[in-house]
Amino acid sequence: MVRFHPGVPEHAAARALNELKARQVDQIPALRVRLVKLPPGLPLEIALERLQRNPNVELAEPNQVVKAYALPNDYSPSSQWALDKIEAARAWSENVPGAQGAATVTIAIVDSGISPTHEDLASKLIPGYNFTNTITGFTNTITGDNCNHGTLTGGIAAAATDNSTGIAGVAWKAKLMPLKVIDGPAVSGCAVGDCAGSEFLIAKAVTWAADNGAAVINMSLGSCVSASDCGGPSQTGTDAMEYAHQRGVVLIAAAGNESTSNKSYPAAYPYVIGVSATDTNDALASFSNFGDYIDFAAPGVGIQAPGSATDSIYCVANGTSVASPIVAGLAAVLLGQDPSRTPDDIESLMRRTADDLGIAGWDPQFGYGRVNMYRALTLNANIPPAGRDLAYVYPNPFSPAQDLEGMRIVIKASPGDVVGVEVFDVLGNRVWSKSFSAQETGTRDFYYDPVVWNGKDEQGRELANGVYLARIKVNEQRIIKKIVLAR
Repeated sequence: MVRFHPGVPEHAAARALNELKARQVDQIPALRVRLVKLPPGLPLEIALERLQRNPNVELAEPNQVVKAYALPNDYSPSSQWALDKIEAARAWSENVPGAQGAATVTIAIVDSGISPTHEDLASKLIPGYNFTNTITGFTNTITGDNCNHGTLTGGIAAAATDNSTGIAGVAWKAKLMPLKVIDGPAVSGCAVGDCAGSEFLIAKAVTWAADNGAAVINMSLGSCVSASDCGGPSQTGTDAMEYAHQRGVVLIAAAGNESTSNKSYPAAYPYVIGVSATDTNDALASFSNFGDYIDFAAPGVGIQAPGSATDSIYCVANGTSVASPIVAGLAAVLLGQDPSRTPDDIESLMRRTADDLGIAGWDPQFGYGRVNMYRALTLNANIPPAGRDLAYVYPNPFSPAQDLEGMRIVIKASPGDVVGVEVFDVLGNRVWSKSFSAQETGTRDFYYDPVVWNGKDEQGRELANGVYLARIKVNEQRIIKKIVLAR
């Protein structure tokens, strides 16, 4: 992915590519990014190094692979327990204003397309775009689903409920915009295909959706190929998410299914709401990723959804892929209730009304908690925002012999905030402290490099096993975290 500096003439840009025998195959005009195909035999690292040395080049970075985030599923007539868990059914039964969603709100499904003939979805679709098509003369408006993935996620977000059949989507009056960015061999029944795409296509689809009326974008896919290989961020991806956010679009993405704390993109990008998955017991699903990029959790085990192979088939799916569209559906419902809400308003409202799970406040497994539709729709607007949780401590209990990197105290702050950490023993004696001024990191909530404690006092002496208390201060806000030291 290559971007030239503003004002660079086209002949100079062409020369830079010709010197590598590379050619441009696509572009995202809104981001000034070109997709460039390298010639056979030219290593990516060498091409990047030569482009980055060129004074006309502003950006050159690899276009990494992304894949769908769903686990195998099978046909089942089981009930939609997730709608009870997030109290959507309660909001509908009590006729809470806005609970049905609104036809004026469009959810863009950046995925593998959506079946255009499924009984629960046909009436919901508006024209989308097939970004995977590179065949000259082939229409890009054919957005059917070979992989049975976008159909699953789109149905969970907004399947029709006024047709006396099938399932209920969270925002069942909202519209769906299919944006096809991943593809693979066609599958049948309730199988999920081996679908893949690229980060460039996600960025292209996100900017297209923002320019074509989408209010919410769901991305149930990401960069993790395995637990140890989750790729990394790109400037193109970062710019695409900022582009959509600035145009009032709520961005939501699945955390991934590798059971790792390594960051998955796009979920970990600034302005994107990252979603982990819970099971019927409100525990973190065994497959769900976690970490400092998680904002919320939603049900992700045994979720009933439309299948794409047959017009009337329904499947049961597992994965953060199916948790993410639940949050996307809620965002659409909240926008339908009050169209003046900004993306930040939507996230704040979800945060203030989520059902806190795990340790009190924000944590890396559930974020601010499992979303609650009824509470979000009925929150008294005059209630002041809940105080944010300033930090989390990991691992806890902490063993210096096993956790060689030390205990991490990850603190949320904004640039220039005065941050302080003090550790006390149970008698109230301060044994260790650190203070600093927070610096810009470029992330939405300004997560900073963690404060690391090695289980020693300020003179470097090892402390005894037991319970310690960490007092964390950010300007005038303060919280206490309990630490268990077990050597």
